Amino acid sequence: MADFTSSFWNWYIIIPTVLGIIACFLLIRWLSTGKGTPPAGEEAESMGHVWDEDLEELNNPLPRWWLNLFYITLFFGIGYLALYPGLGTFAGLLGWTSIGQYQQEMDVADAKYGPLFSKFAAMDIVAVADDADARRMGERLFVNYCATCHGSDARGARGFPNLRDSYWLYGGDPAVIEQTILNGRAGVMPAWEQALGGESGVSDVTEYVFSLSGRKVDQAAADRGRKQYQTLCVACHGADGTGNQALGAPNLTDNIWLYGGSRKRVMESIAAGRNGIMPPHGDLLGENRNDVVGDLDDAARQVEVLRDAVDCARDPQLAEPEHTHVGSVQRVEGDLAVECRGDDVRGLALVGRALGGHDGNRQRACALRVDHGVLLLLLRP
Repeated sequence: MADFTSSFWNWYIIIPTVLGIIACFLLIRWLSTGKGTPPAGEEAESMGHVWDEDLEELNNPLPRWWLNLFYITLFFGIGYLALYPGLGTFAGLLGWTSIGQYQQEMDVADAKYGPLFSKFAAMDIVAVADDADARRMGERLFVNYCATCHGSDARGARGFPNLRDSYWLYGGDPAVIEQTILNGRAGVMPAWEQALGGESGVSDVTEYVFSLSGRKVDQAAADRGRKQYQTLCVACHGADGTGNQALGAPNLTDNIWLYGGSRKRVMESIAAGRNGIMPPHGDLLGENRNDVVGDLDDAARQVEVLRDAVDCARDPQLAEPEHTHVGSVQRVEGDLAVECRGDDVRGLALVGRALGGHDGNRQRACALRVDHGVLLLLLRP
């Protein structure tokens, strides 16, 4: 209300509101004491409408209880407009504002929960990730602020990244994830259909992009697409197609597709471009809460270490990459319970040995079982 550019709008609200209340009083007064009210002891005037021979409509006044409800409503409106904002720029006798009430509620919440967030903010993020209370708080914050796009299980959807795998557009380091949450991201890929000479050029580049991830392609078309790629795409995605995390340019060699990996979807991305925006959450979460939400991403980094071990263990002759993968990872009294799934038992055994003895992970397997295509592995730090 205080942002009016002219006093005209202030009076434009006040005058009709006040006149409306006065008019309602006069109307009710007229209906209760006017011409239609019969003198005491006399019958009300007939309106001339008769049904079923003797059912006649009379001009009776409104019942007193009904009139009193109207009066109560009007007095309530007058009292509200006197106490609270409603008449133009008049702030009301109580000085209430929605911003003030919000700030008051936030102050109460900060006094109650602030010490908890400050405690976790002073801890290393790895230590925070090991704290059960912090993980529970982070989960609730994630569900409130992040699940709409990334899903309640953090697996994402088309156009919204999966946070449970090891593939990060801008990097998976905790500090980078924190900046992503606080400041948001804006990923833009321009439309290339016109620059590529139409659908045929888009199709050729699509073939070459598919070849980067090892998919079967039309080699002649891929060769043509390579020339276009080296001219138009290399600046962001790199000569080898591994992307650029500084720009958020995806890795095209990992067969992970944010907007879908079908020919139709990839051609659509190349032809029309993409605009991916993650809004900043710094004002909503603050750095202290952001550290707690980052616990979920830190858990995903634990999965990343395990998946790296899986990559080391995969043998093209035994387990194809898409047929062997790390599933759930849960903490069990300080250990990591890992579930891997695959179609090849021998390949799963390789995965288990790699996870148990991977030097970079610095963890050892204390239990290993392969049963019906599922490997259960307990890792102890």
